[in-house]
Amino acid sequence: MDLLLEIGTEEMPSQAVYSGIEQLKTNAVVFFEDNRLSVGEIETFGTCRRLVLTVKNLAEKQEEAVKEIKGPAKKIAFDEAGRPQAAALGFARSQQVKVEELIIKDGGGEYLFAVKKMAGIETVEILPKLLPELILSIQFPKTMRWGTGDIKFIRPIRWLTAFFGSRAIDFTLDGLESGNFTFGNRYLPQTKLVINNIEAYFKQMEAAKVIVDQGRRRALVVAEVKRAAERRGGEADIEPKVLSEVVNLVESPQALTGTFAEEFLTIPEPVIKTAMESHQRYFPIEKGAGLMPAFIVVQNGDPDFAEHIVKGHERVLRARLADAAFFFKEDTRRPLAEKTELLKAVVYQKKLGSIFDKIKRLDRLCIWAGKQLKISSQESEYLRRAAYLCKSDLVTGMVGEFPELQGIIGKEYALVDGEPMQVAAAIAEHYLPRYSGDVLPQTLVGSLLALADKIDSVVGYFCIGLVPSGSRDPYALRRQAQGAIEIIAQTAADIDIFEFIGESKRIYQLSGLPCADNNMAELEKFWRTRLTKYLVSQGFLPEVVDAVMGAGFTGYSSIIARLRVLTQHRQEQGLTDAVLAFTRCINLADEGLGIEVDTVLFTTDAERSLWERIVKADELSLKAVQAGDFDELLEILAASKAEIDNFFETVMVMADDVKLKENRLRLLNICVRLAFRLADLSKLS
Repeated sequence: MDLLLEIGTEEMPSQAVYSGIEQLKTNAVVFFEDNRLSVGEIETFGTCRRLVLTVKNLAEKQEEAVKEIKGPAKKIAFDEAGRPQAAALGFARSQQVKVEELIIKDGGGEYLFAVKKMAGIETVEILPKLLPELILSIQFPKTMRWGTGDIKFIRPIRWLTAFFGSRAIDFTLDGLESGNFTFGNRYLPQTKLVINNIEAYFKQMEAAKVIVDQGRRRALVVAEVKRAAERRGGEADIEPKVLSEVVNLVESPQALTGTFAEEFLTIPEPVIKTAMESHQRYFPIEKGAGLMPAFIVVQNGDPDFAEHIVKGHERVLRARLADAAFFFKEDTRRPLAEKTELLKAVVYQKKLGSIFDKIKRLDRLCIWAGKQLKISSQESEYLRRAAYLCKSDLVTGMVGEFPELQGIIGKEYALVDGEPMQVAAAIAEHYLPRYSGDVLPQTLVGSLLALADKIDSVVGYFCIGLVPSGSRDPYALRRQAQGAIEIIAQTAADIDIFEFIGESKRIYQLSGLPCADNNMAELEKFWRTRLTKYLVSQGFLPEVVDAVMGAGFTGYSSIIARLRVLTQHRQEQGLTDAVLAFTRCINLADEGLGIEVDTVLFTTDAERSLWERIVKADELSLKAVQAGDFDELLEILAASKAEIDNFFETVMVMADDVKLKENRLRLLNICVRLAFRLADLSKLS
């Protein structure tokens, strides 16, 4: 039979609906499994006023089970003659079984076990206890209490509906009793809707102006918004984040079109869109390359009052745009460059100084980065100018009113001031990516500025000991490190992230902020972890990533080149030969002895043969690395297997004569150096 559970609430925030839907399904799977109830398909749905669980083909009875309970050790349970002692008798009595029914099994030694068969209980008897526990298993970051109850939830629970087959499941949750009824859309009379059977539930809800299925509701919102835009002669700009939020703000979507005065179109387009999307969850309408003086709102109210609803939204947007127009006019009275000095009074972080101090560090870091990548003098000039202006919009009225416009409005103000497009674009791009999956900077100047900004932040916070721990990362350092790595990955240059970090640390020290050695050790570990996770997320095997990173490579493109060669030849004999041969060298070598080999101390042909082979391979491998030919490097390593194998088979490396032993270890050290030009091959063994 099928099960339906509906949790009716006051209006929930959109994100809470998504979280509730996901948790309800995940937890239901665990709850039914723990209670030995087999299920067919489990689905969850949600709107702003309800979370719904449906389970198809839920078993009508628990599966029978056999439970083994561990008891005392055999040696204390029976005497030498095999007669049960007090320990065995007491255990059998406590488990309500006969002593002769106990069995002896290995449980880290021989122990007694009581085997108990557990009969299945009817599902209808289990559900009244299971369903309240399932509801309370849903957790939210912020919860509330209501009335005189004790439970917490994202919003007050107003009704509970539960059916198994055609039978209502009665239970009580904090004084609220479940029933065979639900409620329709808020704007309809709030009379109880009696649910006659589960099959009719979705049809009954739709008749009551509630589209329970969020997927279908999403499709309806998109269709409604597109039609509304077409009626205006334009095309809807459907921003994914706005769409995702709107879907859970309505139960029966209806798209309405409003307008605003054309004079507001003189405001930069990003400002108008922000006022619509971030603040009001409206959808702008575009025509050609610009915006139309119109918007679309998806509402959940009574269609009979559509005209009044639209007027209300127009009034709200008009006030928003009027504020934006005022701030734009006031902010552009003085050029952006003049506002930079005001950042001296804006604290970035108490120990790291003001935002103006951060700008000075960015300037130095950008100069260094430009030299490292050998960018043109013009690009270097753009980069330094963008670094000087990139934070200046933080003291504008526009960002004070619309914080999400930082960087974006900075670009617009820079263009008003006549700054080059490369500078203006970098101001907007240096905040990218803002979140996982966000777009990356598209210009070289913007990429380098974004990279410098993120590395400066991470290094600075590590310098003063504000390190992410566990799930806590209040300064979003993991996100900033991830963004920096993604930017490096996008560039064609072989940017060495650890050299970048080292330069940032040096700049902090020059500014009078010492960085403790233990904090810097944590910083390097942090970056290596983030880089390793990113490379694995790109499809490289963890052991292959460990092998390359273990050899100490930090230039991104060189890391990728080595990863690709090892991945491409993963199943080939050449790589197997190289791994087998050089792993023996790596395991025995002693780095502290160096690589100064004395050929006079050779006593066997195997030593001389390996020396000659490695000297030649060393020369060839350097040429291969310089040419970026890592396939050739792998072939050179694989070709050394015969000499290495012969060496280990005929030479006693750990000889009693200390001079011979150390000379042979130095020879192995050279082999290791050769292997490490590709990777730490021992991690692939």
